[in-house]
Amino acid sequence: MFQLLRALAYIHRHQILHRDLKPPNLLLSCLGELKLADFGLARAKSIPGRTYSAEVVTLGYRPPDVLMGATDYSSEVDIWGAGCIFVEMLQGQPLFPGVRNVSEQLEKIWEVLGVPTEETWPGVSQLHHYSPEGLVPQVPVPYATACSASFLPASAFPLDTKVHPVAPSFLPASF
Repeated sequence: MFQLLRALAYIHRHQILHRDLKPPNLLLSCLGELKLADFGLARAKSIPGRTYSAEVVTLGYRPPDVLMGATDYSSEVDIWGAGCIFVEMLQGQPLFPGVRNVSEQLEKIWEVLGVPTEETWPGVSQLHHYSPEGLVPQVPVPYATACSASFLPASAFPLDTKVHPVAPSFLPASF
């Protein structure tokens, strides 16, 4: 995980978004060195005010704001993917497995984090595909119940990906 966060810190520092983090895009050398692979969806983020496609990132690793049509994202899209990979490493299975479409993916996320409202996620109602109609507001499932990695606090997965810390803040020291 440390190597993944260092790699993300490096590419983000160089104004690059990977936009397709998932285990098959992480390669390990025979020395145990992690390499990020498949930069086919990567984009430079150096152009101010640039918007991107919401059709990025493999479905199981796509953050909720992008699932709902956000196009003004930044490095948080990669941080959400890294968090999903981290949980997958801990429990040996994907965090949100077996989804076929965006609606199912959002339902899996809402089962763990609760359905967002303007109170819990300011600005969520402005997202293009936000439609709380038909969704039963529910209390988030305690993380320890939803996943087998019970030592992680539920606050590690806030709904609003804009509040996720950037990769360097996870690292113990700069090198």
